[in-house]
Amino acid sequence: MKKTILFAAAAALILASCGKNEVFVPVQEDIPVGFSNYAPRAISKANGSLVNSGALPTGSQIGVFGYSTETDNLKSNFTTKPIFMTDAKVDYGSNTSATATATNPVRYWPKTITNLLSFYAYYPRESARIEGKPTASTEGMGTFTFTQAGTVADMEDFMISNVANDQYYWKDAEPAEPTNDKGVKAVNGVVPLVFNHMLTKVNFKFRTVSNYGNDIKITVKSAKIAKETLSKVVITPSYTAGAAGALGTTAFAYSSNTAYGADIVIPFSEGDNTVDPAIPAGQILTTDAELNNGTAVTQTDFLFVPQTISNDVKVTITYDIDQNGSVTENTATVQLNKVKNGSDAFITEWGINDFVTYIFSIGLKEIKFTGTATNWDAEIEGNYVIE
Repeated sequence: MKKTILFAAAAALILASCGKNEVFVPVQEDIPVGFSNYAPRAISKANGSLVNSGALPTGSQIGVFGYSTETDNLKSNFTTKPIFMTDAKVDYGSNTSATATATNPVRYWPKTITNLLSFYAYYPRESARIEGKPTASTEGMGTFTFTQAGTVADMEDFMISNVANDQYYWKDAEPAEPTNDKGVKAVNGVVPLVFNHMLTKVNFKFRTVSNYGNDIKITVKSAKIAKETLSKVVITPSYTAGAAGALGTTAFAYSSNTAYGADIVIPFSEGDNTVDPAIPAGQILTTDAELNNGTAVTQTDFLFVPQTISNDVKVTITYDIDQNGSVTENTATVQLNKVKNGSDAFITEWGINDFVTYIFSIGLKEIKFTGTATNWDAEIEGNYVIE
């Protein structure tokens, strides 16, 4: 049930003391720092923000932080400040190519291959849900605070990349992609960013346990998630530099708080309102088609903040059972930290980059009868003498 995806972000402002001022001057020979338009997932969310694999969506923007160190690679404790690029905007706009350059200002590759640059980025840059972003005075990667919407249609994706470490540009065709004296491999002017999802993608599916035939009809009328599900998360990325010429590692930790103000409705993607006119169209699933005999119906993807699932995180489902015209209304409440995965372990956490699908199987308990007869009472003997 778990999938892992990587993210990337980058930028910088000034070169280290070994750099030359000419890298800031846009002359004909200079090559701007470019960034690839790639993430390991495709777009599937209605509002266009959810990235599942492939390129970032047309019109998307990332914010890039860039570092220029005085030594050959990033310091092991990564206290360098993102002065070379500080939340630089990379706007892919209508560009259908795989790359874009940062703006305000455009930055250029150093003329020497011993002057190395490092980058990371976040997505989406223009989101009002992201607060506390790093500044030019922030040491290391800083922190990000993200607050998710309470309606699935308004939920946004949120990604941060690994650090693209120790980058430099090599313009000559031969030899292709050389390495410098520290073993650092050149890039072609485009920084390859790999993004990680900072949220958990959660999906809910509904089905019946069996095909009950024409005499039984099960209708799921509503489902909602308790408001105690948390809406805000603080992401703290951290970086451990490798040896010169080797990429370091990026890790992400989270802490979350603040519950939603109201329960969250799970919108059904199929169905009609013929059973109960008070229920909006699209909010009903029935055994006529969608819930028949174990075919799980996929609902809209939720993007929740990572969290340890408390006892208060529950899903409440209301459904009707129609048995030859005799209708009963039923309510089931499922405590999500009591749901087991395929390895028979409880799912107690929604982690960064996790993909969790819950399948709710609605079944009927047959009324069965057994027949037993009581034994005769103890035998009573009656004696009578006929003479």
